Amino acid sequence: MILIRTILIKIPAKPTGGGWNPRINNNEKDCLLNDEIVFSALGFEHLDVMDYSAYEFANIIHDLNDTNVPEELLGKYDFILEGGTLEHVFNFRNALEVIFKMLKIGGTFFFDSPIAYGFNHGYYTFSPCLYYEYFSANNWEINTLMPYGCMMDDLYHTIDPANNDIYSRYIPLLEKGYYLIWGSVTKTSKTTFDVIPYQVSYSKIWESSPNVLIYDAFKLADSALYIYGTGKFACDMLKMLPNKYRNKIVGLLSNASDEIGQMLYGYKVMRLENVTDSGSVILIATSEQYQSIIPGTVLLLFL
Repeated sequence: MILIRTILIKIPAKPTGGGWNPRINNNEKDCLLNDEIVFSALGFEHLDVMDYSAYEFANIIHDLNDTNVPEELLGKYDFILEGGTLEHVFNFRNALEVIFKMLKIGGTFFFDSPIAYGFNHGYYTFSPCLYYEYFSANNWEINTLMPYGCMMDDLYHTIDPANNDIYSRYIPLLEKGYYLIWGSVTKTSKTTFDVIPYQVSYSKIWESSPNVLIYDAFKLADSALYIYGTGKFACDMLKMLPNKYRNKIVGLLSNASDEIGQMLYGYKVMRLENVTDSGSVILIATSEQYQSIIPGTVLLLFL
C-alpha cells in the first residue's frame, strides 16, 4: 500500500506566545514529539492530516488522484505542508489541483520533493524547473525554491543558494547522495491550477528559430517548392528535413553561373527566372536579401 500523507494547518490570527518560538507544555516535554505537538507549539490552532488510508491515523481520508474535494475542505486552509507526498501520486497534476482548491487566497503551500532519490521510492522525481514554471504559469507567488542535497555524511548541503536561479547548470554527483527541492508558494486572487507550462528554455529556442518559418513554408507549398540558396544554411536545412518535406523540393535556385545546371545536394540548380510554376513557394535559405525579385505568383520567406 502506498502511503500518501499531507498535513493541512490552519493559522491563527496571532501565533500563541507572540511569535514563532516553540512552546511545549510541561506535560509534553518528556513525550515523543508528533505533528500535533510540534505545530501546536508553533502557534497553530488547528491541524488536519490527510492520507490515502488510515495507516497512520489521519483524520481525513482522501485520494489526491481524485479532484473531487469534499465541500467542507474547499478554501479552508491557511497553510498546506507536503513533506514528500507528490512523488507517490500517479496523477500529479490532480494533486496540485486538490491543493489549489483546499488553500485559501493568501495561503501558503510548502513542499519538499525528490530530485534524485533512488529506485522505487516513488513514481516520480522532479526537476526544479517543473515547479518554477508551473507556479509561474499559474500566477502563484513564489517565495522560495531551493534545490539541496544530502550527502553520505548525513549533512544537508545547498546546491544553489540563489532562490531564483532555477536554471543553474551545476550538475551534482548524484552517486554521492540524494537530492531534493523544497519550496514555498502563496496563492493569490489570480492563481490558477490548470495552465500547462512549457519549458522556457525550449520556448525561447522555438521563438528565435527560423525552423518554424520553414515548417510554415512547406505547409503552404501545395505545388512546387524551391530553395533559393546553395550555401551552408541550405545544406544544414536539407540535412535536417524529413523525407516528406524533401520530396516537395523541385530544385535549388542560384545566381552563380558556374552552379546553374549542376546537381547539388541531390537537386538541380536553376535560375530564378526559370521558375514558371503557378503558386510556387520559394524558400530563401541565404543571408542575402532579394526583396527586388519578388514575382507576383511566388511567396518568398526571408530568413
